Amino acid sequence: MICNTFPVSLLNWIDCASTSNISGKQYLESAVDLALMIIRRIIQNQAHEDEILADNVIVHVSDSSTACSNSQILSVDIEIKNDVPTGLVDHRKACHALGKLFLLLFSKRKSQSSWILEGAHFQRPEIGKIALGGNSTNDIKLLGIEEGESLSLTEKRINRSNEVSTRKSTKRTVSASSFLRDLGLPVSVCRLVSDLLEADNDELRSDMAFSFLEEVEAEMLQLSEHKNQFLYDRTCPTRALEDTTLFQIGGDDALFGRELELDTLLNALDRVASESNNTQQHNIYSGITKLPREAVFISGHSGSGKSSLMKKVTHRCRESDWFVVDCKFDEQMDPLMTILNGIDASIEGFFEKSWPHTLSAGKVMSESILTSIDREGINQLCILVPNLSRFFPDVANPKDLVGQSFGNGVIGAGRNRLDYLFHVLIKSICLGSKLVLSLDDLQWADTLTVTIVLNFMSTIDQTLISPNISFLGGKGGLLLLGSYRENEVEDDGCLMNHIRMLSQSLSVSFISTAGLSKSQINDMLSAKLYIPKRLTSSLADVVHKKTCGNPMFVKEFLKSIITNRMLQFSVKSRRWVWDEDTLDLISITDGVAELLSVKLRI
Repeated sequence: MICNTFPVSLLNWIDCASTSNISGKQYLESAVDLALMIIRRIIQNQAHEDEILADNVIVHVSDSSTACSNSQILSVDIEIKNDVPTGLVDHRKACHALGKLFLLLFSKRKSQSSWILEGAHFQRPEIGKIALGGNSTNDIKLLGIEEGESLSLTEKRINRSNEVSTRKSTKRTVSASSFLRDLGLPVSVCRLVSDLLEADNDELRSDMAFSFLEEVEAEMLQLSEHKNQFLYDRTCPTRALEDTTLFQIGGDDALFGRELELDTLLNALDRVASESNNTQQHNIYSGITKLPREAVFISGHSGSGKSSLMKKVTHRCRESDWFVVDCKFDEQMDPLMTILNGIDASIEGFFEKSWPHTLSAGKVMSESILTSIDREGINQLCILVPNLSRFFPDVANPKDLVGQSFGNGVIGAGRNRLDYLFHVLIKSICLGSKLVLSLDDLQWADTLTVTIVLNFMSTIDQTLISPNISFLGGKGGLLLLGSYRENEVEDDGCLMNHIRMLSQSLSVSFISTAGLSKSQINDMLSAKLYIPKRLTSSLADVVHKKTCGNPMFVKEFLKSIITNRMLQFSVKSRRWVWDEDTLDLISITDGVAELLSVKLRI
C-alpha cells in the first residue's frame, strides 16, 4: 500500500497538534520522535546555525486531513538557503540554534509569544501576566504529565508563580529549564533544552552543555527508545528506589555489559534446539541415539556475573519446553548429591505442571528407564532421586525404599554401577525433552562428580537404551552450562583436563566475564536511575574507580551510598542527585570492601 505524504511547516505542525484533542502524553512522545528526526536531518545535511530555524523545517505527515494530530510523521527536511556560507559547521552555535528550535517545539510556541530569549535564560518585560494563558491547568495537561502527584506539584508551582508575579513589577529572568518545568515537561527534556541553549554562551555555559550535534542525537535516541523511563518523572522517593531494583531479592534484572556473553549462550541454546527439532539420526537396531549436545563454560572472578548469565538462560528454558536442572555447588554439600537433588527438584516440577509436553516427556522418560534397567536398578535410582518413584508406583514403592542404601553408601561405592545409572537417567530425560544441565561454581565439585558428568557428555551416544521406545530419534537434546572461578581452578587440574578432553568430542564454547567498563556502568546507571547517559557519566566514573567494574561490587557500592544518603532521590529536582566530590572521598578499602568480602565468602 502506497502512503501519501503531505508536507507541513514545523510551526504549522505545532499549532495543529496543540489545538487538537490529543493528550499531553501523545504530544510529548510525538515531539520527542520529531526532535530526533530533526537532529538527524541537521547532521545529515551539515546544516549551519543560520539554517536551523523553525521556518526552515518541513514535516512530512501521512494525512493532512487530521490536522497533523493523528498523522504519522514520516520524515523531516531542512531547507537550505543559498545565501548561507559554506564550510565547517560550528557545533556549539548549531546546538544553540537547535535549543531555540526545540524550545518552540516542546513549549508549543509559548516561549515565542511571551518570553525574550537571552542566552540560556528568558527575560520577562512585563510580569503582570502569566505566559501560560487563561487556564494553566489545561496547559499543563497538554504539555506535561497528567497523573496525580506530578501534576499537583506543577500546579502548585504555577500558582506560586502567579502570586509572585502579581506583586512584582520589576524585571526578572528565569532559566529555560525552569520555564519548561513550569509547563509540566519532564526533567530530561528541560535539561536537554537548557544545555543546548548554553552551548554557545561562554558566560552561562555549564560543564554539561552540549558541544557536538552527535551528542544531542544520542540523547534524543535514548529518550525516544525509552519513553516510559525518561519522559515521565518520578515524584515519589519510594517508587524511585523500587524502580532501581537494587534492593530487590531475586529480581529478573537486565544484564548490563554482558550482551555478547548472553548471545553466545543463547546461540548455543538455539543450535541444540534447532538440531533437536531436525535430527532423525539413530540406529533402531542397536538402540543408539545420537543426541544433539553442546557445552558452554563461563569463567571469571567472584561476583563477575557468571551465575546471572546462567540464570538468564535457564529462565528462558523454563518458559519453553526444556527440562532444566539447576545445580550450585558449595563447600558443604556433597557435589554429586547436589546434582541428584537438582534432578529431583526438576522431576517434582513435572507433577506441578499439567502441560501436554511435560506429560509426554515424563512418559517417554519413565518408559526408557523401565525398559533399560532392572527392578533393582530402578529402586537404586529412586533412592538417589526420590521423586522418580512417582513414575513407578508399581515398581518402586517409597515405603519399601526406606532404610535401603546404594551399595556400601549412597554416593561412595559401586562406581561403574553409579556411572551407568546416571547415564541412563540423563539420557532418558533427554529422549523425552531437551535438557539444560546448569552446574554453577564447578570449582567446588570433586573429581568423582566432574568425571561422571563430563564423561557422560562424551559417551552419551554409547549408552544403550531399549530400541522399543517409539520416541527414538525424536526431539531430545542436551546443553551443559558450567561456571567456575578462574582464579580457584588449576590449569592442569581435574576440571580443566576434563574440559579439554570434552572439547575433542563435541562443540564447547568458552566465556570469560571481565569487569564492566565505565561505559557499561554508565548504561546501567542511566537505566536504573532514569537519567540520560550524558548526565550519569560523572557518577559512572566514580563507581568504576571504586569497584573496578566488578558487577557485585558495583551493586553493593550503589546500595551503600543510597543507604548513607550520598545518592538520593530529590523530590524538588524530580530525579536522583549526588555529589561526585563527596563520593570520591569514600574509601573502598575499608568498610565497603569488608562488606563485599563477607558477601563473597557466603
